[in-house]
Amino acid sequence: VQDGVRQKVLPDVPQSARDTIRGTVRVTVKVAIDPSGSVVDATLVSPGPSRYFARLALQAAQKWKFWPAEVNGRHISNERILQFDFKRTATEAFPVQAAP
Repeated sequence: VQDGVRQKVLPDVPQSARDTIRGTVRVTVKVAIDPSGSVVDATLVSPGPSRYFARLALQAAQKWKFWPAEVNGRHISNERILQFDFKRTATEAFPVQAAP
């Protein structure tokens, strides 16, 4: 898997909240990943214009799972940056940067 994501979780956004979106609400979250690939911490890098969507992105990011990162055959902890794009019709999420 190219981006290292084993399980991607998208926020569940009620239609009433989607109806308030003009354009794209972009939220960026930094996640700390333990050697097994589980997210152990998530922090907002860029919360965007809405605390509501920032909270949804943070909650979803904590449920992501990654394939374990390896260095010299040993699993290591690492960090990733996830970007959540909330639009009126859909939500997209993807890693935008991988730590070495």
